[in-house]
Amino acid sequence: MAQDEQRKPRGRPRSASAARAVTNAVQRLLARGVTLQALSIEAVAKEARVGKATIYRAHPAGKSSLALDILLAAPEVRAPLPPLKTHTDAVAAQLKKLLHILSSARLAPLFAQLMAEAVGDAKAQEALSARFLGPLRGALAASVAEGQKAGEFGSGLEPQVAVDALVGGPLFRVLSTAGPLEATFCDAWAAVALDLVVRGAPRAALAGL
Repeated sequence: MAQDEQRKPRGRPRSASAARAVTNAVQRLLARGVTLQALSIEAVAKEARVGKATIYRAHPAGKSSLALDILLAAPEVRAPLPPLKTHTDAVAAQLKKLLHILSSARLAPLFAQLMAEAVGDAKAQEALSARFLGPLRGALAASVAEGQKAGEFGSGLEPQVAVDALVGGPLFRVLSTAGPLEATFCDAWAAVALDLVVRGAPRAALAGL
């Protein structure tokens, strides 16, 4: 066997057409009312007319990874943030983008199902954290920390605690209702949560808790 043949990678490269077929199949199944919990790789493979091995090679985390592909490809998620002048602007823009996603009638139920799946599935939790929640939390925490250094925010809240204050309520509300957030809630939450982070909770007020 020639040396260049020995160096050829084994296995078939991922087919772009197969990947599109799988994504479209998942979208069709979800549109028919199949929940993420009820979705199976077998059903996706049959709908997409591909082998199960094709799906597992590209998505070792299983159906949660498939659903995440749909979520992350949505225009609401891919939309870039507007030009930002301050750290306050950065935190506000990131929070409002999340609220926009969670108020989408198309995306909020899918996100709620992803969160529910992650509760009992370690691979689903890892995928959701690595591909969506982790980057979101990291970006917000960095903006809060820089804002505190610049004097824009009070220093009473640790950055990660501030992130929980910003996103914890909306995430829990979507998980508990499995539906999109109301516009009135989003507006009220953005104002209250951002005000809390800007002011910072005084440590003295928390000392007795």
